[in-house]
Amino acid sequence: MVYKEAESWPASERFRLIDQVCRSSSGIGSNIAEGHGRFSDKEFHHYCNIARGSLAETQNHLMLARDLSYIPLDRWRTLHEQTMVVFRLLQSDEVGQADLASARVTAVAGAPMPADLAARWEDLTGSRVCIFYGSMDAGQLSVGSPSDPREKRHRTVGRPHDSCEVLITPEGEICMRGETVQERYWGESFGPHSADGWVHMGDLGHLDEDGYLVVAGRSKDLIIRGGTNINPHEVEEALRRHPAIADACVVGRPDRDLGERAVAFLVVRDRRPEPDLEAIRAFLAGLGMARYKWPEELRTIAEIPLSGPGKVNRKALQESLLT
Repeated sequence: MVYKEAESWPASERFRLIDQVCRSSSGIGSNIAEGHGRFSDKEFHHYCNIARGSLAETQNHLMLARDLSYIPLDRWRTLHEQTMVVFRLLQSDEVGQADLASARVTAVAGAPMPADLAARWEDLTGSRVCIFYGSMDAGQLSVGSPSDPREKRHRTVGRPHDSCEVLITPEGEICMRGETVQERYWGESFGPHSADGWVHMGDLGHLDEDGYLVVAGRSKDLIIRGGTNINPHEVEEALRRHPAIADACVVGRPDRDLGERAVAFLVVRDRRPEPDLEAIRAFLAGLGMARYKWPEELRTIAEIPLSGPGKVNRKALQESLLT
């Protein structure tokens, strides 16, 4: 993520990379700085490095998600991390013991962040949560501003940058194009654009009435049960509200009759009794969730598996259902 290999690239390629990074970072930095007074030159430079992804030079996200000592909790002003890392921090004792007086902004990316998780983190730390959205090859499409209303910051990924265009397909997929998108992959004659000229992000979402982008989840994560779509992120957010559940991941198990059935993998809180399927269904019914979205099987695990970049490894959980 730190592009050290770029040192050996031709000059034209290096300049093009720098140009793309600066175009992507400029809108992000101004959004984050907005509403918080002037950043010092050192602090703004540090944030631009974070926006470019270069904080990974000294931090391994997968280790960070398991070893919280990597974060100087009593010194940070802006924290840029994966959603899973913030979740693990909330479960630790270190956050409650740290002096968070300097905390200003927490910029989150890499996976959907449930609104209740964003609210818990912000209430605990006083750091305003802003959610990024984009990809490594297309750049940043949008990011929330600290001056946005709390509800917008927690439930949307902000407004699209002026340097980008956004398109929502009839199927609900988010697409983008603009100056942040790389023209081609290294050593290849093609880039991330599809034949229609847009980068298809693989996420479902919509623009709300105020122009904020709402991301519902990955289209490939949808569970299709009897022709009806189940968004696992919606079910997971509801399950985390159960007092006995620390974390949850819902995936589809192949089924001959219905195509797929929803299976919930649960991490149970310490010293809490393990809920059974009927108790979970009653809880979800109490929240008003439609019956077809309820899990049809529960599996208890010690922790949700993560992939290399610190994202939930749904594929591993799906494969475990086949053995």
